[in-house]
Amino acid sequence: MGIKLYTAHALASIIGHAPPHSRLLTLGVQECYFNSASVARMLGRTFRGTKQEFVASIRQAGLDNKTVTSGKMGHKEFFELFGFSAGLITTLDTNSYEGAEIILDLNLPLAKPLANRFNYIFDGGTLEHIFDLPQALVNLTRFCEVGGIIMHCVPVDWQRHGFVNFTPEYFRSFYLNHGYAEVKSCYLVAAEDEKEADRSYRQVPEAEYEYVFRPRYRTELLAAYKKVEESVPYKPPQQGRYVRIWNGASAEAPSSDSKNNSRSLARRFLSKLVSPFRNIGAVNELLRVLNQRSRGTKYTLTD
Repeated sequence: MGIKLYTAHALASIIGHAPPHSRLLTLGVQECYFNSASVARMLGRTFRGTKQEFVASIRQAGLDNKTVTSGKMGHKEFFELFGFSAGLITTLDTNSYEGAEIILDLNLPLAKPLANRFNYIFDGGTLEHIFDLPQALVNLTRFCEVGGIIMHCVPVDWQRHGFVNFTPEYFRSFYLNHGYAEVKSCYLVAAEDEKEADRSYRQVPEAEYEYVFRPRYRTELLAAYKKVEESVPYKPPQQGRYVRIWNGASAEAPSSDSKNNSRSLARRFLSKLVSPFRNIGAVNELLRVLNQRSRGTKYTLTD
C-alpha cells in the first residue's frame, strides 16, 4: 500500500479541499513515496490559480515556507494537506502490525458501529489482497455516509502482487447498482523507473486503454464513486457492458472526453494506414511507442 507522487496529483483532483470535520478512512497505513517538500511544490504549482482554498491549505501546513525533512512523509501529514484533521483520519487493517486504529477483516460482514461513519474512504492498494471482494465492497459501501466518496487506486497489470487485477467495469457494475454515482474512472500510467514516474505520468480514459503498457510502464486504476442514497441490499450485478448491449446501447461506457475520442479515431486511422507493413517488426514497435506516448493526458509533476 502506498501513494506515489502521481497518485497524490490524481487524488487532489477528486478531493480538492475537504469540508471541515470530514472523516477519512484509509485501508491500511499508506506509505508515501515522497517527502513533504516535493508534494507541496507539486500540488501548489498544479492547482495555483484554480483551487485557491486547496493551495491555502498547503501554505497553512507550513510546507511552503519552512524547512522540511528529506524523509518520507507520513500518511496523516499528507492527508492534512487536503484539509483533514489528523484526529479524524482513521486506518483500518486486518491486524495491528502497522498500528491501525481499527482491526477488521474485510472478508467478513461489517460490524454495525462502523456504518455511515466516514465521508471519504481511500483504498491505496488493499482490495487486491482481499479474497472475498464482494463482501469487502459491501462493507465499504456501509462504512460510507450518504454524500461520501470511496476512492480506489488499484493495480491493472501487476503480476505476482495480489489475488487479482482490476478493470473499470468491475467497480462500475458494482457501485452503480448499490446507490453510488461515478465521480472519476481512469487509468494512471507511469514509468517503471521511479525518477521518471516522479517527473510525469498520464491519465488515460478507458476508451484509449486497449492493451498493457508493460514492460516500460505500469498501470493503476483510479476509480471514485459517491454515495447518493442509503446502502441497498447486496445483489451480484451483471456486467455493465452486456447490460448496455441488452438494452440496445453501445457496449462501451459513455465518455464525455471528445478530445480523447478524437485522438483515438486518429490513431485507428494511422493504424489502418500502415497495416500493410505490420509484418515489419520495426513498424509495429514504432506504432506501439507512438500509442503509448499519445494516449490520455500527460501531467508534469516536477521539473
